[in-house]
Amino acid sequence: MAEKKYMTWLAHGGAFIDETRILLDIFDPAVDINTWVEHIVRKNVLGKRSRSWTNEIVKRYFLARFVTKESSYAWKALKFLCAKNVDLSIIRSIMYYHTAKIDDFFYDFVTLDLFDRYYAGQLAISSGDVYKFIESAKPGMFDQMWSDSVKGRLSRGVMSTLRDFGILEGKSKKQIANFYLPIEAFAYVAFLIYSQVSTGELIIQNEDWKLFLLKPQAVERMFLESHQTGYLKYHAAGRLIRIEFPYHSTEELAHDIASRAS
Repeated sequence: MAEKKYMTWLAHGGAFIDETRILLDIFDPAVDINTWVEHIVRKNVLGKRSRSWTNEIVKRYFLARFVTKESSYAWKALKFLCAKNVDLSIIRSIMYYHTAKIDDFFYDFVTLDLFDRYYAGQLAISSGDVYKFIESAKPGMFDQMWSDSVKGRLSRGVMSTLRDFGILEGKSKKQIANFYLPIEAFAYVAFLIYSQVSTGELIIQNEDWKLFLLKPQAVERMFLESHQTGYLKYHAAGRLIRIEFPYHSTEELAHDIASRAS
């Protein structure tokens, strides 16, 4: 596993769900990426205030999340789900997962801080709490020295991103939402974890589930529900857990999700 490094990607950020859906619709892998980006920026497809801001959204919040980094396959399933007008809660949850997986700081704040707050009943949260998490991190975790203003912008960006993805709710005063992960999105995330983890028990215990505020017991219940709905096969006998999927790729799973929704 690569060493974690905290970046400030969300300092200007948010979920950019609407922008992502527009870019997914027109993304063409047959076109050179740099050429495609230049076209988006020149035509101001996103209708933003400046070319530099459009360029940042496309590169930092679209390509990095769904095309060029760890999640280089993600755009395929998401493009299909958006084209078939699958329920936004499913699409949003999948986008959130890929966003967290490429951003170590965002991932750690949710899994190491927000998750514990939720189960401690500390639902009220502010950007100041994110700032404290930054201050508590070891200096070696940062990609460079962060100024106080950068820390402040990142803290606010994390809050707005979590709100946009439905993990938080509220405007001026925010709190952790009673988040529900759609079973279709659960199956998608489970398939990705399954493709990387060797045993059923390790899949259930995987840290990624904390992104959705799920403890292992809740994960097991959702596996049972997924089994009952036919997205996977789940068999448990004590600590022996067997999980099987009828798909070879997330695109196949996306097609199944869309066919059931139609």
